[in-house]
Amino acid sequence: FGQGGCMAIEDAVVLARHVRGSKAPAKIWEGFTAERFPRTAAIVIESWRFGTVAQLEGRVACWLRDTFFGLTFPLVGKRALPKHAAFDVGPL
Repeated sequence: FGQGGCMAIEDAVVLARHVRGSKAPAKIWEGFTAERFPRTAAIVIESWRFGTVAQLEGRVACWLRDTFFGLTFPLVGKRALPKHAAFDVGPL
């Protein structure tokens, strides 16, 4: 699915749970937003930070970026990536 597909499935499960629990659209939206915001905000912030570094320009900046990622990703990357994939939204 990719990260976007997984997030859409998570959203669907959470939204279905809130629709089942309430008939008032405002309450459904409030509950859904309150539950999803912390996770989605964390991913957006992390993506923004990574994207900012990945888009550096200039010979020195690119060399530093590539060297840093080349040395740290094999160690940190394997532990950092599964934290998003292992998320459990709970029961429907």
